[in-house]
Amino acid sequence: MTPSVISLPVTGGYVTQIDSKNLDLVEGRKLQHLVNGKGKPYVGVWYEGKLCKLHRLILSRMLGRVLSPKEEADHIDLDQYNNLEGNIRLASRIYNSRNKGVQTNNTSGYKGVSWDQKQSNWRSRIYVNRQELYLGNFEDVKDAAKAYNEAAVVHHGQFARLNIIRANHAT
Repeated sequence: MTPSVISLPVTGGYVTQIDSKNLDLVEGRKLQHLVNGKGKPYVGVWYEGKLCKLHRLILSRMLGRVLSPKEEADHIDLDQYNNLEGNIRLASRIYNSRNKGVQTNNTSGYKGVSWDQKQSNWRSRIYVNRQELYLGNFEDVKDAAKAYNEAAVVHHGQFARLNIIRANHAT
């Protein structure tokens, strides 16, 4: 039998989803909306006398062991409130950072794409093992975004967060 999805209230008016088989991890406990040092939200719960990240508890159960401090639980769809087992996977810090969206200060609207003022066109690049790889300069921002996508698939594999190329993208 497939577990059903349970929606639970979180402080601050938020809602989280978990699989019904993980309900015992949170039953009778208040789920808290918390923010880490980088401003990223997550769901916290007091469990066995400690304030824990709900997604780490669920992943530990999935793996049948406690996660080491260097292991991370990655939300595949970037939604920190989607704590369904199908949305959480084990990741290292580097792999987890590959699965992030467009930064808030991005002006192109695409990950890995920025305006090159000297060349007066769009520059595409990707970081692999903390090294920048230059992918080229492009007249069309969508071509630069496509170049990033192709490199992300090659270098980041299942952790690649691809750009959604919009038909009428205006910058």
